[in-house]
Amino acid sequence: MKFTQTLLQKIFTQHQLGEVWKVQDHSTGIVNPIKIINDVYVLKVNIRDPASPKLQREALAFNLLKNTDVLVPTCMVLDNSRACIPYDFMIMTKMEGQEILTHWQEISSAAQNKLAHEAGQLLAQIHQISLPKFGDLILPSLQFATWDAYLQHLVRATVKDCQQFQLFDAAVLSTFQQLFKENRQLWEAVASPSLVHVDYHFNNLLYHQNRISSVLDFEWAIAGDPEFDLNDIYSVLAECPGSETPFMEGYTTVRTLSKHFKSKYLLYRLYGCFFIATVSKQHWGSAKTVKNQQIALDALQLAKKHFS
Repeated sequence: MKFTQTLLQKIFTQHQLGEVWKVQDHSTGIVNPIKIINDVYVLKVNIRDPASPKLQREALAFNLLKNTDVLVPTCMVLDNSRACIPYDFMIMTKMEGQEILTHWQEISSAAQNKLAHEAGQLLAQIHQISLPKFGDLILPSLQFATWDAYLQHLVRATVKDCQQFQLFDAAVLSTFQQLFKENRQLWEAVASPSLVHVDYHFNNLLYHQNRISSVLDFEWAIAGDPEFDLNDIYSVLAECPGSETPFMEGYTTVRTLSKHFKSKYLLYRLYGCFFIATVSKQHWGSAKTVKNQQIALDALQLAKKHFS
C-alpha cells in the first residue's frame, strides 16, 4: 500500500502526534514498511505477517527493558484496530545512530572491539529478564510450562512446514525430530524462562560515538533458554570480522554459558537452519531455498556425527 502524506497525517492526527512535515523511507525496512517521520518518530507496519502479533511482542519487549541498561525505542502508539489502515502498526521513538553491520569496515579496530564486547554484554543483559512462562510473549495458546515442551512444539511445527513445502524427505525429517527427542537432558536445567531476542545481529544494533545506542527488532522475541539466541551467533559474528572474541568475552562477563552449550548449540542451530529453509521457501525465492536446504542438511550431518 502507499503511505501518502495524507494517510500519514490521518494516522498522526488520530493519535495526537501533530503535523507530518517530513517523511523518509528507512533503508532496512524490507520485510515491513518503515517510515521515519519528522526525524523523531518511526512508523512500522506489519504487512507481511498480519496474523502474527509481532508488534505487540516488540512493544512488550521494549517495556520490559525500559529500566535497564539496554537502550531500546519507546513505543508511543500500538494500533491493532485496523481503523486507519488494514494492518497493525507501531509508532516508536527514533533512536540515534547507524547500523553497525552496514558501517563495520569504516569503524576503527579499537572501536570494533569495544562495540562487539558491548554487544555481547547487552545480549546477556537481555537474557537477565525473567518471564512467567516459556514460549510466545503474547499468545497464551503458545505458552508452556517447560522449555522442552515449547522446543518440541517448534520442532513439530517446522517438520509440518517442511512436509507441506516438500523441502526434505521423510527420513531426513524423522532424524531431525529424533535428535531433539533423544537429547532432552541437555536443557533440563533450563528451569525459568528468559527474554530471548531471536534475531540479534549487527544490523539490529545502532551505534553512535562508538557506543551502542539501541537494540532493535524484537518482533520474534520469545521466553526461553538464553542460549537459543546463540544458535546462529558464529555466522552473525563472521559478518563483522574480528568480532567473535570480544563479543563472547562481553557476553560471559554477564552470563556464564552452560556446561552443555556446545551440544545445545548444534541442536539449536539445526532447528534454526530447518526453520530458515521454510522461510526461504515462502519469501526468498528458489535460489536461496536451495542454498538453505543444503545448509540444513549439512547441519543435520554435523549433529548426527556429534551425537552418534
